Amino acid sequence: MKFDAYTCSVFVDPELFLGSLVHHFDAEISKASPSNGYDEAVQINVPRFNPIRVQWGVRYDGVYCSTMGVTAPRLVEFLRREFPDHSVSRVDACEDYTAPHSWDYLVSQALAVADQAGVKVHHEGDWFRGERGRTLYFGSKSSVYQICLYEKGKQLGGDPNWVRLEFRLRPQSRDKARVSTATPYQVASAARWGATLMERLSPLAPDRTMAPTYPPEGDLSRRRSNLIRQYHRVILDLFEDSQFNPSAVGYKLVQLAIDHAYRGEDRAAALNALDVGSGVHQNEDSENVEI
Repeated sequence: MKFDAYTCSVFVDPELFLGSLVHHFDAEISKASPSNGYDEAVQINVPRFNPIRVQWGVRYDGVYCSTMGVTAPRLVEFLRREFPDHSVSRVDACEDYTAPHSWDYLVSQALAVADQAGVKVHHEGDWFRGERGRTLYFGSKSSVYQICLYEKGKQLGGDPNWVRLEFRLRPQSRDKARVSTATPYQVASAARWGATLMERLSPLAPDRTMAPTYPPEGDLSRRRSNLIRQYHRVILDLFEDSQFNPSAVGYKLVQLAIDHAYRGEDRAAALNALDVGSGVHQNEDSENVEI
């Protein structure tokens, strides 16, 4: 099992951090477009590996750093040695399987655990012909913990038996520093139902050292405050771009959120509820607001 993605905050001077990164990875820096309210962004181009993205801004302490794929284990090793006091926003761990019929076996095991735990499951990909790869998501994309099972070989046009089981952990603020020491297996076993799946798949005992805490149910006020703190400039720009029409901005934002979060019948039902609640139709004012 290995790390497959890593996103964190490192509370040091940006120049110091970038210099250390470039020296360690023997990499070059190129400018990038900042996002999520940051003022500056660069890309660390690591030879033969995925790039590392670094952002910073006057409203934030230190830097925001992320990478994925084969660079993730190398970045984790570097950070834990040079900047151990960092804070993790997201970490993915994965296990690859290449034996014949791996997909069928893993799907049966994962669905059995999800059914027992009452975990939400949704499908994406080529389920009709099964040629370009199928994907199963266990748990919500916005949840603290989620599992993704997909046919990576088919998606890349390679080994059709190559299946990846991916575990995604997005710790709450109180857990972000603690997760900076997690092993891939601890990430995989973090949630109780994830640990149950690992009991079925691995000879190792599950390690729930990184068991996550979850936001209190109904704590919308706190999450709304976080949304405004991070994206208030974007919301105000959208408000101005819509000719100061808050209803149009709100409708379009909810519509896009539904498109991102739901599929099939769930999406149709959510869009219908949006139209009923707003008293408008999808093909009216909302289409005039480009976001």
